Amino acid sequence: MQNLHNYRMQNLHNYRMKMNSTSNDMTKYYIGGGIALVVIIILVTVLSSKSNKEYTSFLVETDMSSSTGYPSSNWGGVYTATQEIHNGFPVYTNNAGHRIKYETVANGDWGATQAQFMNNNDGWTLQANGHHRTYLISSPGKLPSRNKNWGTRDYPNMVTTGSIFKVVKYM
Repeated sequence: MQNLHNYRMQNLHNYRMKMNSTSNDMTKYYIGGGIALVVIIILVTVLSSKSNKEYTSFLVETDMSSSTGYPSSNWGGVYTATQEIHNGFPVYTNNAGHRIKYETVANGDWGATQAQFMNNNDGWTLQANGHHRTYLISSPGKLPSRNKNWGTRDYPNMVTTGSIFKVVKYM
């Protein structure tokens, strides 16, 4: 009987040792996994915050201006979002007071609907001194696309000189 008791006690002791060892291994596994999860969460947060940065301005590079009909210059420079919203997107202005906004056919916006401008397409327009000057046909977005040259107004009274108008940097 004593041997049976010793045998059971030895088995109980072995079982407890195994459980303690397994418990320690599992604890290490959970701690290691927890640390890895925290690192992943931090990386995702940092990377997503950089890729989803809320840009509120952009830089336009241009050599364009208009000297006839309705003269206008200083079309380039930094355009910054104003509090004004048009078609769900901010209206941007530069230091000369020129405006860039998103115009749509559905809203009946002049720039979107005129044959000599965007010809029934949605997109971004530059208005300088109260007149439409350049455009970029595009899908809706908070900012105009970068590094795409904009079209110019084809209208006899408004001759545009120069050939470059594009957003080159978001800020």
